[in-house]
Amino acid sequence: MARTPGPAFEKAYKKATYLQNASNDDMLDLYAYAVIARAEKDLASTPKPGMFDLAGKAKRNKWEKYVNEGVKPADAEKAYVAKVDELVSKHGLKDTVPAELK
Repeated sequence: MARTPGPAFEKAYKKATYLQNASNDDMLDLYAYAVIARAEKDLASTPKPGMFDLAGKAKRNKWEKYVNEGVKPADAEKAYVAKVDELVSKHGLKDTVPAELK
């Protein structure tokens, strides 16, 4: 069931770990797009987070929103790369980013 995204996604996925000062909402967008792009999980069969798992609830809600909007894996992959590019130009990357990700 898992899908292998292209090299642009993989590079953006690695680069996202070095984002500087991105908001929680931006990071939730990236999470949801990544889950959809990789088709790692199925929303219907994935258990809902527990009552006190606020971060888990926020991630699932964002993921569910995009699934309900009909976002397909190929579209999520493109959106992820675009979102990382947007956040890099807006916030920059940490100084520790490897040269191959710049």
